[in-house]
Amino acid sequence: MKKYSTVARQSAMTLEVEKSSFVGIAFPLKHEEEAAEFLKNTQIKYPGANHYAYAYVFGVDRQIQRFSDDGEPSGTAGLPILELLKHRFLDNTMVIVLRYFGGIKLGTGGLKRAYSHTAMGAIQAAGIITLTLCSVYVVSCPYHYWGKVQYELENKDVLMDEVEYGEVVKLRLVVPFDYEELILRCLDDISSSQIIMNQQSTEYRYIKSLMD
Repeated sequence: MKKYSTVARQSAMTLEVEKSSFVGIAFPLKHEEEAAEFLKNTQIKYPGANHYAYAYVFGVDRQIQRFSDDGEPSGTAGLPILELLKHRFLDNTMVIVLRYFGGIKLGTGGLKRAYSHTAMGAIQAAGIITLTLCSVYVVSCPYHYWGKVQYELENKDVLMDEVEYGEVVKLRLVVPFDYEELILRCLDDISSSQIIMNQQSTEYRYIKSLMD
């Protein structure tokens, strides 16, 4: 998976429906194990709720899908949240919606709408971003090439992290997989193979396109 969309940050919002309070919280997931931790922390932060329904998706094309109604009628809480995540094509994302019961029953249709609307509000509050699979290189560039290298990189969809000025210019260069060959060839041509580039890792990063 070279790209995926998820929520940009953790967020929370509240919806009042027929005296019941619904609190929706959205989380980006880096590891599936974080889901249990987020649920536990939410129960601690919002004690006494009658239900802590949730859903999350994780992995390539949402291959892992989990949800819980947590005591609400079957299919009225966790499942609507899951369907919303799938409808918005989100990956590696969790949404928890907790309910403080206000004494008025909403019926199955009312519950589905309340949980879905609260989950949508949490997602909208968090924002959605697309993360791109990138190669991370440690680059050592002689000073007499740096001006041209900097110009070329600033006009391409890459990230330059941790630039250090010593005997040579050192930096971490984050390059999307789709542009990796192009960028490496460009730097090699600029410097007549004098720039040293060592691949360090791969990671998903937000790359703001120059076309945005």
